[in-house]
Amino acid sequence: MTRALWLLAAALPLAAQPKLLVNAKTDTRSAASGLESAFKAAVNAQPQPAWIGYSVPAVKSNTNNLGCDYVRDSNLTSGVVHLEPPDSAIVMFRVENNQVGRIRTISPYCEIDAGDTPVHWLNDVQPAQSVALLAGFAAEREAFASSAVNAIGHHADGSADQALQRFLAPTQTETMRRRAVSYLGSRPGGLDLLKKTIAGDPDSRVREAAVSSLANSRQPEALELLISIAKSDNDSRMRSQAVSGLGRKSGARIVSTLSGIVESDRDLNVRKRAISALQSMPDGEGLPVLLKMARAQGDPGVREQAVSSLANSRNPEAVEVLISIAKSDDDSRMRSQAVAGLGRQSGAKVVAALSGIVENDRDLSVRKRAISALHSMPDGEGLPVLIQLARTQRDLEVRKQAMSSLQNSRDPRVIAFLEEVIKK
Repeated sequence: MTRALWLLAAALPLAAQPKLLVNAKTDTRSAASGLESAFKAAVNAQPQPAWIGYSVPAVKSNTNNLGCDYVRDSNLTSGVVHLEPPDSAIVMFRVENNQVGRIRTISPYCEIDAGDTPVHWLNDVQPAQSVALLAGFAAEREAFASSAVNAIGHHADGSADQALQRFLAPTQTETMRRRAVSYLGSRPGGLDLLKKTIAGDPDSRVREAAVSSLANSRQPEALELLISIAKSDNDSRMRSQAVSGLGRKSGARIVSTLSGIVESDRDLNVRKRAISALQSMPDGEGLPVLLKMARAQGDPGVREQAVSSLANSRNPEAVEVLISIAKSDDDSRMRSQAVAGLGRQSGAKVVAALSGIVENDRDLSVRKRAISALHSMPDGEGLPVLIQLARTQRDLEVRKQAMSSLQNSRDPRVIAFLEEVIKK
């Protein structure tokens, strides 16, 4: 796209066609007299297949997930990085045989390639009328429900909150209700409805979905409720869902809350989920606690989960702890778990540690796990050691495991070795 066209696109009003609409036979229509009649006329317009589209004001916290934050028109240009999410969303409907067959919600930052089909662009669309149109599609066919509710969830208009509330009614299917509740957390008016759903909905899966949605809210009251559920709800599944939501938050208070849950929750699955949440916290905030848990001689189930979580970290201290546990822990299950985690790491130090474990560990299952870890290391770093083990290892079981791990590899080094073996 030329610089002039970028500037022209930036000057267009909100209701104008997308900035980056290409390979489209476009006509522009007005929906000022009502979206329903304008939409029906576009559905019956020829030729087909065709697309119908329009733009609506959107909830900015939702448009983050529409993509296209970075856009460029060719490899010869530097492109544009959008630091802030858009304040509008594009809703597109594919029409064939005078029927809508697909609904999509797209960021206005995206380049949209229409594939040389007609595009009927509607200006002057009232958001409430758009919500009503989409709600009709959601109720009409299950095939449309997900995409239609998704489009409604991006609308900034208050009518979208009302539509989502209707889709939460007990008369709706569980799938529809869970789908609707998932958009409430990021909507300005959704918190009260989430609180009501969490407190009294008869369907436990809908309540769990509401807790998950609560984690998307940036309101302080939502965080307080999330912490309260994670610490003290009577239902372990609700506590577990809230714990997962806390893993998307940050701050010393969150670390302290998750650490306390690991120490004191009465359900092992919730404690394990809290460990996973510590691992997923932004900027590695939960890592110091995980390192402490992995080193401690406490609950074996908790400790094993902590060791497993460390495998996802690229922090040098985490790798050191994994190596230490893999080489010298008294518990063979812990050694095996640490060995498996090392298979996701890289570097000569990790290769050397795994090679030593194959040679020296007193438990055959741990030695076999070390062979599998060598095979799974990134970029085939462990393959030379495996080839050497398959050549020279005295322990027949270990040697067979090494040979077995090499059989499906397409690495040239392995293929050359296997051809050598066949020739002998």
